[in-house]
Amino acid sequence: MRRVIGCAVTVIVILSLLVAGISCSTPDNVYVIRVTGWRLGDVNLNWEEEGTGPFIKEPISFSGSIRTTTSKGVTSRSVDGLADENGHEFNIGSADAVSCTFQMTGEEDDWLEVAILKDGEVVNRDYTSVKYGVVSVSTK
Repeated sequence: MRRVIGCAVTVIVILSLLVAGISCSTPDNVYVIRVTGWRLGDVNLNWEEEGTGPFIKEPISFSGSIRTTTSKGVTSRSVDGLADENGHEFNIGSADAVSCTFQMTGEEDDWLEVAILKDGEVVNRDYTSVKYGVVSVSTK
Protein backbone atom coordinates (compact mmCIF):
# COMPACT_ATOMS: atom_id res chain seq x y z
CA MET A 1 0.00 0.00 0.00
CA ARG A 2 2.82 2.39 0.84
CA ARG A 3 4.43 1.66 -2.50
CA VAL A 4 1.18 2.52 -4.36
CA ILE A 5 0.78 5.79 -2.42
CA GLY A 6 4.44 6.65 -3.04
CA CYS A 7 4.03 6.03 -6.79
CA ALA A 8 0.85 8.12 -6.86
CA VAL A 9 2.58 11.02 -5.10
CA THR A 10 5.51 10.78 -7.53
CA VAL A 11 3.15 10.88 -10.52
CA ILE A 12 1.31 13.89 -9.08
CA VAL A 13 4.58 15.75 -8.49
CA ILE A 14 5.81 15.03 -12.03
CA LEU A 15 2.50 16.14 -13.55
CA SER A 16 2.55 19.31 -11.45
CA LEU A 17 6.05 20.12 -12.66
CA LEU A 18 5.04 19.53 -16.27
CA VAL A 19 2.00 21.79 -15.97
CA ALA A 20 4.08 24.47 -14.23
CA GLY A 21 6.68 24.25 -16.99
CA ILE A 22 4.03 24.72 -19.65
CA SER A 23 2.53 27.75 -17.92
CA CYS A 24 5.97 29.33 -17.44
CA SER A 25 6.91 29.13 -21.12
CA THR A 26 7.80 32.36 -22.91
CA PRO A 27 4.80 33.96 -24.64
CA ASP A 28 4.89 34.67 -28.36
CA ASN A 29 5.13 38.18 -29.77
CA VAL A 30 7.54 39.52 -27.14
CA TYR A 31 8.86 42.84 -28.44
CA VAL A 32 11.95 44.89 -27.66
CA ILE A 33 12.85 48.26 -29.15
CA ARG A 34 16.59 48.83 -29.53
CA VAL A 35 17.83 52.41 -30.06
CA THR A 36 21.42 52.60 -31.26
CA GLY A 37 23.32 55.79 -31.92
CA TRP A 38 26.62 57.58 -31.81
CA ARG A 39 28.53 60.69 -32.70
CA LEU A 40 31.93 60.39 -34.28
CA GLY A 41 34.18 62.06 -31.76
CA ASP A 42 37.91 62.60 -31.63
CA VAL A 43 40.38 60.67 -33.72
CA ASN A 44 41.69 57.56 -31.96
CA LEU A 45 45.38 57.42 -32.84
CA ASN A 46 45.75 53.88 -31.46
CA TRP A 47 42.77 52.42 -33.32
CA GLU A 48 44.78 49.83 -35.28
CA GLU A 49 46.39 48.46 -32.12
CA GLU A 50 43.08 48.45 -30.25
CA GLY A 51 41.17 46.88 -33.15
CA THR A 52 38.58 49.66 -33.16
CA GLY A 53 37.64 52.29 -35.71
CA PRO A 54 39.61 55.48 -36.33
CA PHE A 55 37.09 57.60 -34.41
CA ILE A 56 35.92 57.47 -30.82
CA LYS A 57 32.16 56.89 -30.84
CA GLU A 58 30.32 59.01 -28.28
CA PRO A 59 26.73 58.35 -27.10
CA ILE A 60 23.92 60.61 -28.30
CA SER A 61 20.70 61.78 -26.68
CA PHE A 62 17.26 60.98 -28.05
CA SER A 63 13.59 61.34 -27.22
CA GLY A 64 10.57 59.56 -28.59
CA SER A 65 7.30 57.78 -28.13
CA ILE A 66 6.32 54.11 -28.06
CA ARG A 67 2.82 52.87 -28.89
CA THR A 68 1.67 49.31 -28.20
CA THR A 69 -1.53 47.55 -29.16
CA THR A 70 -2.85 44.56 -27.20
CA SER A 71 -6.22 42.91 -26.73
CA LYS A 72 -6.72 45.32 -23.80
CA GLY A 73 -6.30 48.43 -25.98
CA VAL A 74 -3.66 50.91 -27.08
CA THR A 75 -1.06 52.47 -24.78
CA SER A 76 1.45 55.20 -25.54
CA ARG A 77 4.40 56.51 -23.56
CA SER A 78 7.14 59.09 -23.99
CA VAL A 79 10.77 58.09 -23.49
CA ASP A 80 14.22 59.63 -23.65
CA GLY A 81 17.76 58.55 -22.98
CA LEU A 82 21.28 58.06 -24.27
CA ALA A 83 22.11 55.61 -27.03
CA ASP A 84 25.51 54.23 -27.91
CA GLU A 85 26.79 51.60 -30.33
CA ASN A 86 25.62 48.83 -27.94
CA GLY A 87 22.05 50.11 -27.92
CA HIS A 88 19.48 51.26 -25.39
CA GLU A 89 16.62 48.76 -25.07
CA PHE A 90 12.99 49.18 -24.12
CA ASN A 91 11.34 45.89 -23.17
CA ILE A 92 7.79 46.04 -24.46
CA GLY A 93 6.65 42.54 -23.59
CA SER A 94 3.83 40.76 -25.35
CA ALA A 95 1.82 42.84 -27.85
CA ASP A 96 -0.16 42.54 -31.06
CA ALA A 97 1.55 45.55 -32.68
CA VAL A 98 4.25 48.08 -31.80
CA SER A 99 5.13 51.43 -33.36
CA CYS A 100 7.60 54.08 -32.29
CA THR A 101 9.10 57.40 -33.32
CA PHE A 102 12.46 58.68 -32.10
CA GLN A 103 14.33 61.92 -32.68
CA MET A 104 17.94 62.87 -32.04
CA THR A 105 18.06 65.80 -29.63
CA GLY A 106 21.67 66.82 -30.27
CA GLU A 107 22.78 69.51 -32.70
CA GLU A 108 25.25 67.34 -34.60
CA ASP A 109 24.93 65.11 -37.64
CA ASP A 110 24.87 61.95 -35.57
CA TRP A 111 23.69 58.42 -36.33
CA LEU A 112 20.45 57.03 -34.88
CA GLU A 113 19.06 53.59 -35.65
CA VAL A 114 15.84 52.13 -34.25
CA ALA A 115 15.01 48.42 -34.50
CA ILE A 116 11.97 46.49 -33.35
CA LEU A 117 12.75 42.91 -32.33
CA LYS A 118 10.10 40.22 -32.02
CA ASP A 119 11.10 37.13 -30.06
CA GLY A 120 14.75 38.18 -30.53
CA GLU A 121 14.59 38.69 -34.32
CA VAL A 122 14.61 42.09 -36.05
CA VAL A 123 11.26 42.69 -37.77
CA ASN A 124 11.83 46.30 -38.82
CA ARG A 125 14.51 48.95 -38.58
CA ASP A 126 15.39 52.35 -39.95
CA TYR A 127 17.97 55.05 -39.33
CA THR A 128 18.81 58.70 -39.81
CA SER A 129 22.06 60.62 -39.90
CA VAL A 130 20.85 64.21 -40.19
CA LYS A 131 20.68 66.90 -37.52
CA TYR A 132 17.54 66.45 -35.40
CA GLY A 133 16.69 63.41 -37.56
CA VAL A 134 13.53 61.40 -36.94
CA VAL A 135 13.05 57.63 -37.26
CA SER A 136 9.66 55.88 -37.26
CA VAL A 137 9.24 52.10 -37.34
CA SER A 138 6.36 49.72 -36.73
CA THR A 139 5.54 46.05 -36.79
CA LYS A 140 2.64 46.41 -39.23
